[in-house]
Amino acid sequence: MDKVVDSLGLCLEGEHLTTFIPATSKAFVFRVKSRVNRGYEKFYYGPLPLPSGLPLPSYVGGAIPVPATGVMPGTTYIPAGAGLSFPMTGVFDDRHVVYA
Repeated sequence: MDKVVDSLGLCLEGEHLTTFIPATSKAFVFRVKSRVNRGYEKFYYGPLPLPSGLPLPSYVGGAIPVPATGVMPGTTYIPAGAGLSFPMTGVFDDRHVVYA
């Protein structure tokens, strides 16, 4: 049998990808024509630049402190203009995003 996935488990070009939707008992079959960012599937990243104890606003009300450096608690968010930035550039290309 020929190999249809690579070492990361991603479907190779020219092969078929099947997606099963249990709620509808239907399957969709797609043929993979190409992978635009082949070789860049792994994104190496580090912790978020959040110091331990920093209070973050919560969607459920109040503030929740960061439990450990780089860990963002659930239901919290970073307000716009709060200074959170990521020094990497050129890692995201909005032409590769599909909006439905």
